Amino acid sequence: MFPHSSTAQVQYGFVVGIAFLSCFLTGPAFAEWGPALIGPRRLFLCSMTVMVAEGGPMFAMLDYVQDKSLFLGLSYLYRSYY
Repeated sequence: MFPHSSTAQVQYGFVVGIAFLSCFLTGPAFAEWGPALIGPRRLFLCSMTVMVAEGGPMFAMLDYVQDKSLFLGLSYLYRSYY
């Protein structure tokens, strides 16, 4: 998953943990306004579609990034958004 062996394991842990942090920070807003705006079923289906259709391929393309800092920056961005 992480091809750059010179990167510290703490940085890898933050890549995994940032997904949970973004869920923790945005969850209350989606719980409050999401069902009222588009309904719970449509909210779930739209979020799953965005995650699978956009997030999966974008995260898979990280294998082609050679620069360590760019790789970690894109990993943080993708995991926090998807």
